[in-house]
Amino acid sequence: MDETGIISELTTPSVSKNKRGQPISIGKKLSIINVYMALKAENPKITYKLLTKTISERTGVGTTSVQRVLSEYHNTKSIKAPVLKKVRSRLLDEINEIDRNAMRRKVYSFWLNGEFPMLDKIVSAAVDDENLPTLKRSSMYMLLKELKFVFRRQLRNGVLTDSDDLIIWRRNYLRDIRKYREEGRTIYYLDETSANVGPTVTMVHIASNRGFVDGALWCFESKTNSADYRYELDGDQFTEWFKQTLSLLDAGSVVVVDNAPYHCAKLEQIPSSSWKKWQIVQWLESKHVSVDSQAYAKAELLRLVASHQVHYDKYVMDEIARGEDRIVLRLPPYHGTLNPVELAWSAIKADLKSRDVRCDRFDVARRSVVDAMNRLTADNWLDFERQTRREERTFWNLDDVMDDMLDNYSADVTIKLNDSSLSENENE
Repeated sequence: MDETGIISELTTPSVSKNKRGQPISIGKKLSIINVYMALKAENPKITYKLLTKTISERTGVGTTSVQRVLSEYHNTKSIKAPVLKKVRSRLLDEINEIDRNAMRRKVYSFWLNGEFPMLDKIVSAAVDDENLPTLKRSSMYMLLKELKFVFRRQLRNGVLTDSDDLIIWRRNYLRDIRKYREEGRTIYYLDETSANVGPTVTMVHIASNRGFVDGALWCFESKTNSADYRYELDGDQFTEWFKQTLSLLDAGSVVVVDNAPYHCAKLEQIPSSSWKKWQIVQWLESKHVSVDSQAYAKAELLRLVASHQVHYDKYVMDEIARGEDRIVLRLPPYHGTLNPVELAWSAIKADLKSRDVRCDRFDVARRSVVDAMNRLTADNWLDFERQTRREERTFWNLDDVMDDMLDNYSADVTIKLNDSSLSENENE
């Protein structure tokens, strides 16, 4: 087959190009490496010139930059966050995950107290609560937007609720985990965090109500300037760690995970509206779906894809677990309080802080972190489990409370939080 034929087979939909002079983000670098691995797997004999050209087309990054990223990956077996020029950071970027979760709980507390949460009320509540960040009205609006809240215009100023998709995901999760417990399956929770004790120690671990699983800890030193440890977790290494960890878990058990990118790697790409028509046809034909490209509009082809994609839209992690008689259960977004390992992380970091642990070497830092893990008792883990189940009951009741309160109003117009939905006085 000539190179033109290979390009036809390997080319995927065009994407927006990386702007000239714009640093290549960790996420974009990961995309380059993932496409590289996929292309090499599909055609081990592909020439380097065609390889970099195809990666460039798929990722929107220039070929020279692609070559630099590949060179960095081959030389170091890792990728680094770009060194960015010092710019003024967005206020919302400084709000960490703990504060974001606290703000979400504050919104929910209004519902649970029988009061409609509205933007002005949330702003005032944050001012009065020393544990919450104090934000101007417009900044609070943007934070709530990032947390995927919506306004339901059933009162004049709009009521804050979760989106319908998030509510459905949450209800399905709560039903599933309840069912798995009733079936007697062991429930494990997987999570990651980092602790700065001189060197920054990034930890990936898995636990049940019996505690952390022996032999499952994956621990490494953070090397980049990124504030988000997740950028440093290599997808391939995570997959290998997960494969090895499965053998340490009870047969038929359930592994609860969040929606971090390396948890959500897909077995294959599914056509979307960004794909060219011929590419959608090619994908359908590869699944033995016969189509006449001249007789179908692109919208019809995508609908045909939707009717078949359930058989192919699969996660790598889920399929690995299924092959070992384990089940992966995904938390709804922004629901870290349903993972007891997050409580364990908080306890470990509090322990390290109380002992004023500071180290110069990574091996000493790692040992200090492991010692803090080992100081967690069986009673600690039972308490983490109790708190998690209490959160599950709270969320289940929350959905019923929201429904009951909203049913008292007849209007049912829902608009997503976005810039265009802000009235003039909301922009003040």
